[in-house]
Amino acid sequence: MWSTLIPFVGVALALLFVPGVLVNLVAGFRPWQAIGFAPLVSTAVIAVGAIVWQFVAVPWGPLPIALTTVLAAGFALGARLIGRRWLPSANQHGATAVQRQRPAGIGWTLGGWLIGAVLMSRDFAKLTGGAANFSQTFDNIFHLNAVRWITEYRQGSSLDMRMTAGLDVPAGFYPTGWHDIVSGTLLTLGSTDVVRATSAVALVVTAVVWPLGCLLLGRRLFRATPVNQLAIGALSASFSAFPYLILGFGVLYPNLLGLCLLPAMVAVALDILKLSPQPEPNPGTSWGTAVMGLAALALSHPNVALTMVDVIGVILIVCWSVPTVVKAARTHNWTQQARLRSWVLAGWLVGAAVALKVIRPPVGAGRWQPWRAYWDALVETVTVSPLEASVVWVSALLVLLGATVEIAHRHYLLVLLHAGMAFMWFIAASVPMSFVRDLIVGPWYGDSYRLASLLPLFAVPLAAIGLDFLVSQLARLLPVVGRARAATAVLVVAALIGATQFGTGKGHVIAWANSYYGLDARPGGNLITTDEYELIQRMPGIVPATDVVAVNPWNGGSMAYALAGVHTNHAHVLYSPTKLDKLINNHLNQASTSPAVCEALAAENVRWVLDFGNQQFLNALDKTYLGFVGLDRAEGFEPVDRQGEAVLYRITACG
Repeated sequence: MWSTLIPFVGVALALLFVPGVLVNLVAGFRPWQAIGFAPLVSTAVIAVGAIVWQFVAVPWGPLPIALTTVLAAGFALGARLIGRRWLPSANQHGATAVQRQRPAGIGWTLGGWLIGAVLMSRDFAKLTGGAANFSQTFDNIFHLNAVRWITEYRQGSSLDMRMTAGLDVPAGFYPTGWHDIVSGTLLTLGSTDVVRATSAVALVVTAVVWPLGCLLLGRRLFRATPVNQLAIGALSASFSAFPYLILGFGVLYPNLLGLCLLPAMVAVALDILKLSPQPEPNPGTSWGTAVMGLAALALSHPNVALTMVDVIGVILIVCWSVPTVVKAARTHNWTQQARLRSWVLAGWLVGAAVALKVIRPPVGAGRWQPWRAYWDALVETVTVSPLEASVVWVSALLVLLGATVEIAHRHYLLVLLHAGMAFMWFIAASVPMSFVRDLIVGPWYGDSYRLASLLPLFAVPLAAIGLDFLVSQLARLLPVVGRARAATAVLVVAALIGATQFGTGKGHVIAWANSYYGLDARPGGNLITTDEYELIQRMPGIVPATDVVAVNPWNGGSMAYALAGVHTNHAHVLYSPTKLDKLINNHLNQASTSPAVCEALAAENVRWVLDFGNQQFLNALDKTYLGFVGLDRAEGFEPVDRQGEAVLYRITACG
């Protein structure tokens, strides 16, 4: 029942908006701005707070989130006071811009937000198929277990994620921003339902945060009108590339969070560089939001932060600095502003190169091969329909029209930004394995799905420009259209919704993504089958809370931890095995004749075995653990519960 998600959704909304709104209001944002940037700031508050409080041994939960919010509000107030002292002209600039632009009222923006939320909620429900369904994919083993682990051990630091290494083993960096929000939702409610909390946060991020970010960015890029504000809401749910691809493939929840926050981060950058026709907030506030925003992106997923710095950031800095620098070089008049911009340009390019080198997975760590021929990749780029995404023709044509309008008016920034996203996707999708390919897209694992999900980021505002242009031309032919602005906006966007939401365009990719959700959704290829799920649900009544169950994580056994709270010796397929782990994995079935195996079992407190068979494995990879072969024939393994082919054994071999 979807109604069971309501409390989880309510808490997720509070976590993603309340800290950010409070900090932003104290910082001096107007109410609409405070709400618009709230998810970006809230994510930083939560993810950074998880790091800080673990350093001082404060257990993770609602209280640390509240304390971090208070501290962040104090820093924001300081930034506001500094801005008033040193940048007194900021508010005057904003008022002038408001008078000059006369954008459509916030009511139209709220209407667009509501449209996007409704359409995306509908799509999310169809894609997942149920509140209790979970993605049956590789990455979800880690994501669900990580949420359970953080909730149990009350440790959410991105600098010290020990789930796959053990509590006594130092761990490296892993971005836990997503997991901190989901675990925060669980701890606030006092719940252990990892699946519903995950679904609730995914719903809020896609249906609320993403459309809001698109609208915030749109109001920075062009003058808001009733048509484009309502249209952005509809268009945020009108490209099959995002968020649908990333909810099916992976599942890449950290990337999902980061990409949904990215439009707000771009809006902050436009404010700071004064590349926006819209009024900017207090510059001190913008800088503070930028710092928190980069932290939020990096702790959601470094790939997204790198996209902001190395692709979007480079384009913005070039557009901001090059005209001034070229003019200074041509006239030999190097003003203070020209010198500043030249140094910023050089520094940013050097920093971007360093970031491209540093934020890069090890060679061989999931480097994906190209999936498309050059021509196919080009067609999919132009139509914003990569990989499994099918073409939503109206949206695609509006993007082309919007780009044409921008070029005709010599407004190149938005077109360049969209071209940057397209270039990254095209390289990952079609360029053969080479040094150049790895240099450019290696930090994104060369993963076409991650980069394909970037295409709608600037396609949405381009399509809104295209629709605005069509309406303006229609108003020239029919003056009544220009006079009846409200009615025109409603009718036009209603037609847009009809043309984009009910055809086969999005339906295909939603059906594809849905095939990864639900028990037995993919016969022969599931992470967890119905039989295995039912057995897992009974395990808490059989296995003592202090005991550990031996599992083969590749066939879904480790999901007993996420789904039922039963401790397993492996929480993910990419764990760091010890010598004892290897001994159990390879020789478990010899426990009755091997004292070494019994010693390993005792050391790891393993007293049970969950056997899901050795025939079907995740991603069709042959990861048979030899120690699990033939347990039904081995001595010292007592079957305690069975559901179909899934069996729970008690280990009696060691006395």
